[in-house]
Amino acid sequence: MPEGVIIRVGLDGAKVTQSLTALKNTVRASTNQMKAEMAMFDRAGDNLGKLNARYTGLQRTIEAQDLQITKLTENYNKAKLQYGENSDAALRYANQINNTVRQQEGLRKQLDLVNTELKEQQSAWYNTSVRVDQSVSAMDQKMELLNSRYSVLTAGTESFGKTTDQLRQKSSHLSEVLTTESDKVSALRTKYEALKQAKGEDNLVTIKAEQELNKAIVAMKNTESELRRVSSQLSSAGRASKAFTQISSGAQKASEKLKDFGTRATFALTLPIGGVLGEGAKQYIEFNQQLTETRSLLNDGTTSAAELDQQIKALGDDSQKWAQKYGQSTTNINEGIEELTKKGYTYNQVIGAMPSLLDGARASGDDFNTVMSIASSTLEQFNLKSSDTATMTRNTQRVTDDLSFVANKTAAGFADMGKHKCPVAEKSAA
Repeated sequence: MPEGVIIRVGLDGAKVTQSLTALKNTVRASTNQMKAEMAMFDRAGDNLGKLNARYTGLQRTIEAQDLQITKLTENYNKAKLQYGENSDAALRYANQINNTVRQQEGLRKQLDLVNTELKEQQSAWYNTSVRVDQSVSAMDQKMELLNSRYSVLTAGTESFGKTTDQLRQKSSHLSEVLTTESDKVSALRTKYEALKQAKGEDNLVTIKAEQELNKAIVAMKNTESELRRVSSQLSSAGRASKAFTQISSGAQKASEKLKDFGTRATFALTLPIGGVLGEGAKQYIEFNQQLTETRSLLNDGTTSAAELDQQIKALGDDSQKWAQKYGQSTTNINEGIEELTKKGYTYNQVIGAMPSLLDGARASGDDFNTVMSIASSTLEQFNLKSSDTATMTRNTQRVTDDLSFVANKTAAGFADMGKHKCPVAEKSAA
């Protein structure tokens, strides 16, 4: 028989009037069909199809057993009337009835378990988990390719990384690795959060997902540490600027290649290198690290990797512009962006709020983080957050203007107003 051909069993012709042997053969054929269909879907890697085949097969076999039990009961009653209740013939049929019922109950339990699993596979958390697993698998393949290329590059060279050119090559490799590891951490965090919400923090599946996430975070931090060390060596050699230009070029190429795997690199795309290189290698790495963390916070599972990259690049560019305009360091600004995203602010809300918050800090002379904390809490308290960027800017400006007015009139700082209910903020909400 050709591979993949399955003889299917139909119950339309199965009747109690058939012989007991024929009904037993129907049950056996139904079970064999189920196993054959499951094996076919298993070879194709179709887990959902395999579950459906098992569910349908169990239902069909249970129906066939119903006919078998009815036939056995009929034969048992005849034997009891003809030979007596305790006769060998009657007891033989009674044993067969009990065994078939026991087998059928086992199949019903299996059917319930399969039904539960099918419902889970149709749930949002399962779809998220499958999508993340596929994405992570592609990232792991990319990592293997990157490492194999680096192995070829360093083969036959003792203590690779002694020369400036070798350090540049190593930095470029580490940048590409960090890009992939960062995306992997973001994906695994999405999976963990979905499982925690659906199954609970103490569920074994959730615990396994958390362990996988922690393992990825450790790998990413180790790569960051190694890249920071190599960058420091380049900086000491007086070649930091050229080295990071090389890193940017290499990471940009990696970013474009990663599109084929359904994920985008963030390291090259999100770094506004021109304004950071002047601060040296350490500031360069810290700037990227802050934006990488913000990218993870903005990733709610509904935004594509490409769109996240565009958002983070825009935030990086704006961070430098705001630093020059409002006299704040990019570190403070990036920390403010990160805090807003931790509070649940979307990209549009952050873009809308930040200029007004920075302007409020400059006007009042208070610490920017204090202004940001008090003003954002006021926005939330009086439901002034808006998904529209222009409305968000307008509402934030109203709040910071009113708070600054009170601060100037009363000689109270933003921190002092944060301790009390603010009537001016209530006016802003009106």
